[in-house]
Amino acid sequence: MWISEDIIRKNAAPGGGHGNEREGYEILHTNIEGALTNLGLKYEAFDSVNTPVPQSNSYLSFLKSQLARGNGVVWFIMCAGDGHDAYGLPNATYDHIESVYGLWSNHSLSDPQVYPDDVLVHTSGYAPDGTNNTGYYRRFDSLVDTTAMSGNCSAAGPVWKQNEMYPCVELNYNYGYALTGLQNAGGLPVTLDVGAIEEPNIRVGAAPADFTGKVTC
Repeated sequence: MWISEDIIRKNAAPGGGHGNEREGYEILHTNIEGALTNLGLKYEAFDSVNTPVPQSNSYLSFLKSQLARGNGVVWFIMCAGDGHDAYGLPNATYDHIESVYGLWSNHSLSDPQVYPDDVLVHTSGYAPDGTNNTGYYRRFDSLVDTTAMSGNCSAAGPVWKQNEMYPCVELNYNYGYALTGLQNAGGLPVTLDVGAIEEPNIRVGAAPADFTGKVTC
C-alpha cells in the first residue's frame, strides 16, 4: 500500500493534537488505532496500559520480537530540546513518531532476549545519506533515557532535524504499533520503491510529481 501522510491524517479522528476536519488530524497514541483500522491495516500494539512501570525493558522486547518477525513498527519517541509531554495527555512522554523497520543481531533472531549490542534501524524526516536513505542504526543499549535527557540522549542535537535523527525511548511510558498485514487476507508480500524520499506538499501549493515505481513480489 502506498499511503501518503495526507491520507493517513484524514483517516484519523481528533486525538488531542494538531488538525481539523478538512486536513485531518495529527497521529498520536490516542487515535492511531482507529486510523490503522480505517486504512485496512492489521496491527499489534504494545500494552501500555497493563505493562508495569518502568515499561522500557518490556518495550524493547516488543520491538525486537516484532522486527524479528518482519513487522515494521511505529514508535513514539522523545527528541532532545522538546517538551516530552504530548499536549498534556496522561503519560504521553513523547514528542514524535517514526518508523522502525530493521534489526541486526549477533544472536539468532529466534532468541527473544534483548542484547545490548542488538541494533535496530529507524527513519527520521531527514535521510542521513541523501537519496540512499539507508536509515539510522542504534544499539538497543543506547535507546532508553528519562525525560531529563541526561543519559543516552545527553549528546543529541537539540535542534530540529538533529533531534529526530537521535531520539530516545522514555524510561517509564511507551507506545508502539507493529504493522502485521492487511485486513483483507490473500495475495503475496509486495514492496514498492518509488525512487524518492519526499512527496509534494500539496498543503503549501506544490505541484504533483511523477514517481517511477519498482514493485517486487
